[in-house]
Amino acid sequence: MSLTLLAICALAIAAFAAAFHVSGILDHVMRASRTAREAGAVMSDKTLDDEEKEKRVQKASLGLFASFGQIFIRSLAVLALPGLILWGADAAGLVTLQEVENFFLSWEVIIGTTVLLGVLIWWQQR
Repeated sequence: MSLTLLAICALAIAAFAAAFHVSGILDHVMRASRTAREAGAVMSDKTLDDEEKEKRVQKASLGLFASFGQIFIRSLAVLALPGLILWGADAAGLVTLQEVENFFLSWEVIIGTTVLLGVLIWWQQR
């Protein structure tokens, strides 16, 4: 394993983490979760008639659809940045995408990245 491979993969991981932090994906996930919980509460609210429940749940479903769109688009943007770094390194002849794939699929990297992202998510929610 070369230092070039390690440096490029570390750069891709850092770019992913930074883009994830800046993207606000977690805010949209939390908003969608809150909307779904509120819609569930509406469905079990015995003080509302069926028409009012349907109106509120339809409004919630539109909000959930919008949240899905935001999460999807932001996820694409977050994944594009490290992808561009890795493809650029491959095009420049610094590393091959096969080397990168083998590196990222090693058990050490899978565990390390999982722990790192868990810490970053915890830190962002503080």
